[in-house]
Amino acid sequence: MNRALTLAPLFLIFSTVTACGGGSSGTDTSTTPPPAVVDAKLGGIWEGTIRNATIGSSWQVTGLSLDTGESRFIDELGTQYIANLTVSGSSFSGTFFGVAPQGETFIDGSVVATGNMSGTISERNRISGSYTVSTGEQGSLELFYNSVYERGSSISLLTGTWIDEAEDAFTVDAQGGIFGQNSIGCVYAGQASIID
Repeated sequence: MNRALTLAPLFLIFSTVTACGGGSSGTDTSTTPPPAVVDAKLGGIWEGTIRNATIGSSWQVTGLSLDTGESRFIDELGTQYIANLTVSGSSFSGTFFGVAPQGETFIDGSVVATGNMSGTISERNRISGSYTVSTGEQGSLELFYNSVYERGSSISLLTGTWIDEAEDAFTVDAQGGIFGQNSIGCVYAGQASIID
């Protein structure tokens, strides 16, 4: 019986200690950090339209972008664009280098041009933006994601002999080695590899 009386005051002290601090002053001192901004992924096959506001024309364009921002596009006129883009949240920006098709020029008579572009991206869905070019041209672009990007790739799909628009042939072997020679004797050699 003496033992029960000894435990009772200890239990009372324990209950009192665990109940301390239960009041509220009405002020929440904890802070919840804002959710982290996740950058949209740029990778994909993109197809759409470039609108040139300077000359009032538009062209279809197709290209491939990696999540790293490295991008290659070609429009229906044969103009090729190499771009390096960065993404922050759902916005993108970057620079590009354009090469006019053989025998053609840009509006200012040059065969190469540089430019800047920026806009918004909805991952694996849509890219919308505007651009300016060193030639004085400016305009907008509207691109849509092509789900073909999701298919697997293989060097075996490249293996064989390929003929370009100048009727020059080059071959790709089973290991991705590239070899070719054009009609004026220039020799081409390289290595193809699969992107991730």
